[in-house]
Amino acid sequence: VDGAPLMSPSEHPDNGDATTMLLIRLLYALGEEWRFLQHINVGITSEGRLTHRIPDLTVLRQDSPRDNPLDPTQVVLVAEVLSASTREEDLGRKRRDYASVSIPNYVLVDREGPPRLRVLTDPLDGDYRSEQAGESVTLSIAGHDIILAATEIIRWRQAAVQKTRPPPVWPAPVKKTPPPRCDPAA
Repeated sequence: VDGAPLMSPSEHPDNGDATTMLLIRLLYALGEEWRFLQHINVGITSEGRLTHRIPDLTVLRQDSPRDNPLDPTQVVLVAEVLSASTREEDLGRKRRDYASVSIPNYVLVDREGPPRLRVLTDPLDGDYRSEQAGESVTLSIAGHDIILAATEIIRWRQAAVQKTRPPPVWPAPVKKTPPPRCDPAA
């Protein structure tokens, strides 16, 4: 960042769980024409200097170039799961960096305290002009209005605390029963 390497501690497993649940929710809503990448470089050029940001989740169209770092003009969403060690960076410098390259949707998952989500949209001049925050938020991508609920994204942590298995959030896949076998000898 700004020409100097920035090291972050490895993330808590609950952050990985939240990122995975968000990915599954978005895949379910948007379908396979989109790419959902975890911990991939996004190139941010600011004041003539290239910075690499590595969001917890990045969403772009399936037909986007497979560059490294990713071209931010191809990115439709970045997401960060907040933790005590990254909260200030995610809410400050990363927010400004993502907005400065016009990434249209920045989703923040806050698993500390009561589950909470933030969706930042409408980037202009290095910041986002619109923000939704709460237990439930609506995200719009390419004509899809997606309702995200914090308890669905962060449900594994809560289930572990309650020592129960969380109920399924999305419809279970339909199990296909194979057709009966014909016995030509009968």
